[in-house]
Amino acid sequence: GAHRPDRPAVAPAATTGPVPRRVAALLAVPAPRRRATPWVAVLLAVCATTSVCASATGAISFHHKIEVAQGEVTH
Repeated sequence: GAHRPDRPAVAPAATTGPVPRRVAALLAVPAPRRRATPWVAVLLAVCATTSVCASATGAISFHHKIEVAQGEVTH
């Protein structure tokens, strides 16, 4: 066919198109990122500890109130 002006006369090599560049970007070693995992673990541990302490305090208070209602505690 006739040469069309909107197309290049010579096609680029197989290693210069957008697909090889994408593949190279995917295979490249990623830049090191700061991970939030240690902070999330610390936050989770603090929340769990707070929850356990609150539950224990509530259980002790409830037990004390039951003993007072039964007349077992004199102080």
